[in-house]
Amino acid sequence: MSDHIPYKDERSDPLRLVEVKDEGTGSDVVRWSLTNRNLNDPVVITVRPTTVLPIIFVPGIMGSNLALINAVGKKSAGAPVWVFNSGGGMAWDWTSLNPAERQRLLDPANTRVYAGGDVPDSMDAIGDASAIRNNRFWGEVGAGSYEEFLVWLSDALNTKRGILFTQKPLIDKNFTKDWGPVSGGFIKTEKDDVDHATKISFPVYACGYNWLQSNFESAKILQKRIAHVIKVNNGPSRKCEKVILVTHSMGGLVARACSELLGMQDKIAGIVHGVMPATGAGVAYKRVRAGSEGTAQLVLGRNAEAVSAVFANAPGALQLLPSHTYPSEWLQLGVNTGKNFKKLHAVPAADKNPYDEIYLKRGEWWSLMREELINPAGVSTHRGWADYAGNVETARKFHNKLAPPELLKGKYHPVTYSLYGCGDDDSDERTWGNVRWECEGAYRIDHAYRMDNPFSNKVPTDLSKAKMLNELRVTNDDGNGGISMVQGKMMWNFELSGKDSGGDGTVPTCSGSAANAGSLKSYALTGIEHEPAYRNSHFQLATLHSILKIARRVRVLA
Repeated sequence: MSDHIPYKDERSDPLRLVEVKDEGTGSDVVRWSLTNRNLNDPVVITVRPTTVLPIIFVPGIMGSNLALINAVGKKSAGAPVWVFNSGGGMAWDWTSLNPAERQRLLDPANTRVYAGGDVPDSMDAIGDASAIRNNRFWGEVGAGSYEEFLVWLSDALNTKRGILFTQKPLIDKNFTKDWGPVSGGFIKTEKDDVDHATKISFPVYACGYNWLQSNFESAKILQKRIAHVIKVNNGPSRKCEKVILVTHSMGGLVARACSELLGMQDKIAGIVHGVMPATGAGVAYKRVRAGSEGTAQLVLGRNAEAVSAVFANAPGALQLLPSHTYPSEWLQLGVNTGKNFKKLHAVPAADKNPYDEIYLKRGEWWSLMREELINPAGVSTHRGWADYAGNVETARKFHNKLAPPELLKGKYHPVTYSLYGCGDDDSDERTWGNVRWECEGAYRIDHAYRMDNPFSNKVPTDLSKAKMLNELRVTNDDGNGGISMVQGKMMWNFELSGKDSGGDGTVPTCSGSAANAGSLKSYALTGIEHEPAYRNSHFQLATLHSILKIARRVRVLA
C-alpha cells in the first residue's frame, strides 16, 4: 500500500489513513493502491479544509542557494556557486578560494537564485521531490539549515499526527520557564486556537532571494512569490486571501520591506520573525575587520581580506551593519583590556550616524573598510571606493525607509511575533553588542628593542585621545583584529575585543529585542544559537504557537 500512515485516532479504532497531497498546484491529489480483499476495514481519506493560509519561509543571509548568470573562469553560466545542502560539502569548496575568486563568484549583478538544492525524497502531505522542489520552492533554500524545520512545520500543521502530538500539547501551557522572558507576559495557546487551525490548510513554501543584492530588491522577489502562492491556492474548492511569513535573520528585513514598503501588508496575515537583527549587528563590523569566528570562517572568510572582498560589494550584507537606530557609541577605542578597558573615543555619538562616522570614514585605522581590500580581483570597471560608498548609501536609504526619523521604532506588520535569543552565560550565545579596539600595551622600539623577547620592552601605556586619533601610524594590520601602530620610538598594539553581549552568538539582545515595540508579542528564548535557531525544539514550538495565534485572526472562508 502506498501513502499509508500508521495511526490511531482518539477513538482508538485502527484506521488506514490516507493524507491528501497538496502538490502546490492548487489541486488536491489522493493516491491509493489496491489491497487484498481480505482487508475490509475502512480506508479514511481526510479532506483538506477549503480555507488555505500558506506559510512562506524567508531565509537569512547566505541561506538562499545561488547560481551564476554568466560564466566565471571554469564555471559555466547557470552553475551553482553557493549551495548549502544537507550533506554539507560547501565549506571545503570555499576554504581554498582567495579574495579575488570570492569577489568574482559572489557578484550581486552576476548571480541569481538557484532552485536545485536538496529537498526530501517525498512528503506525506505534499508529494515527491519534484513537487517539493518545483511547487513549494524548497530547493531555493539551504537544506543544511532549513530542511529539518520545513519538514517539521509542514507535518505539525497539516497532518492529523501533527495536530494531535504537536499542536494539542501546546494548549494551556505556559512556556516561560522553558523559553525565557516574554514581553508583556505569556499568552497561552488555547483550545480554540487549535480547533480554528483545523479548519485551515497550511501549505509550507519557501522563498529564496539573492542575499548579495539590496534587501529592497529581495522584497520584490518575495512580493511576486506571495502573489503566486495566493493565486495557485485559489480554485473551485479552495480559497486563499493571505499568507503568513516566517523569517530567519536578514529574511526579517526582507519581509518587513515587502509588507511595509511595497504595499503587501493586506496580503499578509502576520509575520513571525526569528532572530532578526532589527537594528543591525555589531558582529558585522567585527567580521569585516577580523574575519569570521569558529568553523564559520571556512565559508565566510578567515580574515578581513576574504570577508571584505564580498562584503564591500554586496548591498545586502552591508544592510546587516548597525543602523542609525542601533545604540550609540558602539564602536569604542581605548586602552587596557577587558574589565580594565578605558574608553578614549566612541562613535557614533547620539546625534550622529554610523554611515558618516564609521562606514564612510576613509583611511582611518578604525573605520569599517580598508580601501585596498575592496577590489582584489582588479575588475576594470570597478570604481573602488566610489562603488563601495554607493553600496553604503543604499544601506543608509534602506535603513531610513524601514525606520524613518519620525518612527524610530521601525515599520512592522501590525500582526508581528518576534523570537530572539537572550543567552548570556554560554559563550556560544554571547556576541558583540559593542566592538572595542583595545590597546593591550606600549613597547619601546629603539636600538635596545629585543626581538627575542619584545615583552621586556613593555612600558606603561600613556596614550591620549588626540595622539591615538591623529599621531599613530599603522605599520601592520593582520586582518584578524590586530593592529600595530608607531609614533617615534614607541609602538602600540591594538586588538579587537571579545564578545561582550548576550544574544544568539550573532545578533545581540539589544537588536533582537528591538522589534518589541512593533510586535504583538516577543519571546526572548534562552539556549538559542543564530544559524541553527529553527532546529531548536523550543524555537520550533514558539514559532508554531505564533502561527496558531496569527491564524486565529483569519476568517474561515465558506
